[in-house]
Amino acid sequence: MSSLNKLFQPGRIGKLELKNRIVMAAMGTGYCHHDGYVLDEYIAFMEERAKGGTGLLMTGVTRILSEVGMRPGSMGIYDDKLIPGLRTLTDAVHQHGAKIFMQLHHSGTRTSEETRAVIPSAPSAIVHFRTGVVPRALTLLEIEHLIKAFGEGARRAKEAGFDGVEVHGGHGYLICQFLSPRANRREDQYGGSVANRARFPCDIMREIRRVTGADFPIIFRVSATEYVQGGTDLKDTLEQVPLFVQAGADALHVSAGSDEALQWVTPDFNEPPACLTYLAEAVKKITKVPVIAVGKLGDPLVANQVLEDGIADFVALGRPLLADAYLPRKAMEGRLDDIMRCIYCNNGCTENRLIGRNRCAVNPELGQEAVYRFEPAKRKKKIVIIGGGLAGMETATIAAERGHDVHLYEKTGQLGGQWLPATAAKPQIGTLTVNMAHRLAASGAKVHFNTELDAPGVLKQKPDLVVVATGATQTMLEIPGADGNNIVMAWDVLDGSVQTGQEVVVVGGGLTGSDAAYFLARQGKRVSLVNNSQVLVHVERLSKLTLKEKLINRGVYLYPLSRAESITERGVNVINDGEIVFLKADTVVIAVGVKQENAIAAKLAELAPTLAVHTIGDAYDPRTALEAIHEGFKIATEA
Repeated sequence: MSSLNKLFQPGRIGKLELKNRIVMAAMGTGYCHHDGYVLDEYIAFMEERAKGGTGLLMTGVTRILSEVGMRPGSMGIYDDKLIPGLRTLTDAVHQHGAKIFMQLHHSGTRTSEETRAVIPSAPSAIVHFRTGVVPRALTLLEIEHLIKAFGEGARRAKEAGFDGVEVHGGHGYLICQFLSPRANRREDQYGGSVANRARFPCDIMREIRRVTGADFPIIFRVSATEYVQGGTDLKDTLEQVPLFVQAGADALHVSAGSDEALQWVTPDFNEPPACLTYLAEAVKKITKVPVIAVGKLGDPLVANQVLEDGIADFVALGRPLLADAYLPRKAMEGRLDDIMRCIYCNNGCTENRLIGRNRCAVNPELGQEAVYRFEPAKRKKKIVIIGGGLAGMETATIAAERGHDVHLYEKTGQLGGQWLPATAAKPQIGTLTVNMAHRLAASGAKVHFNTELDAPGVLKQKPDLVVVATGATQTMLEIPGADGNNIVMAWDVLDGSVQTGQEVVVVGGGLTGSDAAYFLARQGKRVSLVNNSQVLVHVERLSKLTLKEKLINRGVYLYPLSRAESITERGVNVINDGEIVFLKADTVVIAVGVKQENAIAAKLAELAPTLAVHTIGDAYDPRTALEAIHEGFKIATEA
């Protein structure tokens, strides 16, 4: 389409021509064997993205030595015996007109306990802030060995049919640690000055060039700022960029963040689109090699504008291509409404990537590309779905697409359920209900708004299958004064149906309470947040880091490990460290959790014990959007 012309122009990295300007950023998936061998599910995952129209695919982090993987299930390139399987991968990608680079990687102090056989190594022996492990400072001989290992990895990648390599120099891994004045305290030629700290990656790229030849493209990925005081900043990076290019980098992939600031490696829904492109823009001003921008560029219109404005030459998408493998093709065909948008929640991808296999909240098919096949229903059934939240919409859409006679009953006049209050405070995640409603409308399912069925009403429909997706209701705080006139509920605050006074105490420091506190603080309110345990204790850890920092920066007073004891018309009595503390408040916001709403399921079981009834989503057990959507998908595909 004309408005996306720049996004779909061919581009070059070195002498390699790419069919468009879309790069799939490297992402760990956990879809490979623990020894680093490629498995069929990883090949299928990558091939699906090639089919979807991406110009250049990056593998996930690929360990150059067997013992330095970031996590189990990461790919390896440490031995020639791995080449045949990798050749199968590159052949699968190439048959769809895409190119593929291997990302060469050493985890440094981020090497997982499951993959490391020895104490982790690093530029300097500085205790790791999270694990407490003191790494072993690399000797000059070991550094030389690692440089050769990177070169050998690149040689194997070329023999396996890869079109180039990306050297991972960001995100707190070994090379990033060498670049960082915070992590690199060496006093030899690999430490000290900005140039000396860049010597290790430059030596690596020179070795790769020597081994693979002049025409094999090398991309260098760098965290232009670590977002940590005392770490690498943009000024350092701009001094190092000419050195990277001189050493052999044919393109620069400009990212951000480190092990101490992982929230900037995968920025969540609290950050604006294109939030890191200012870094790429600064790099592009001082170099002639292509620059790749990254950081919430999943909207094709935003990505195209980044290119049109000359901020970068290519755009890298990570999580958006997990959410929809066919995003590029749909964008090229002008079908923007058909794209399943990433909501940047990090719940299935980033959180699971650190501990196991990738999942995606909005794409239940992720990781199942090798086995999942859409199949029409063998027998048409009448399916009644009660509740038009995320779980109900997903069930209705998939079941109708499979050919069932689907009736979804929603007691209000709109779809989205409990997701709607959240979208008021975080508009970016509102794309999910828009996407799901669009798919639902196209599926053929019949939606009955403003209709609340009881159990006899359901049975009058003569269904073959009933799905209870009635969600959950807010839990009230049971303490003296909780029924006062100054009490409001968090959902009502977030959706704007109630207003608060200037001084507010929020009771409940989970995601909903913290969202409400941040929402009010942005309005200039004086906000205190009280929670029995640590604030945001059960929230995905990168979103927790982001939101906690924003709460602090907005001046929200945090009272973790504190219990609301009673409420008066003037405020809240809080037990903190065994003592009563009074927090003045015009309004008290309650956000102490939710409870499942599923009474109709029990009534149906009583009236029609042989009827198939499934309770899913928060109606079964209050959790996240991921569980709601995945459970709906599972029920619908098995119906």
